[in-house]
Amino acid sequence: MERRALPWVLGRRDDATCREHLGKIGIEGHTFVTDDWEGFHRNIPEGQLFTGKDLTFPIEQDNSNLRHYLARFRRRTKVVSKSKKMVDLSLRLHHHVRDSKNYAALAAVFLSILS
Repeated sequence: MERRALPWVLGRRDDATCREHLGKIGIEGHTFVTDDWEGFHRNIPEGQLFTGKDLTFPIEQDNSNLRHYLARFRRRTKVVSKSKKMVDLSLRLHHHVRDSKNYAALAAVFLSILS
């Protein structure tokens, strides 16, 4: 199994949002590792779905790192954005900078200022 960031969907934890998310990813040929929420069982074929805390700890670790880097996901009132657009843009920026090619280009610009 490959550990990578997937497209995201902002919304409630319901079947409609789950289907929208799966529509962005595509179900064909993928294996899904999730928690035991019933919505996953309703929307993902049985042979492609694996559930359990023992399998999702890397996902939870990534979520924890994301919350650490993006203050808007911390549970403190003054830094939480209610705007879906700002949350989406923050996620895009975070994933853009985490890509080593993109980071190297940004770091080169920053370091050129110091020399």
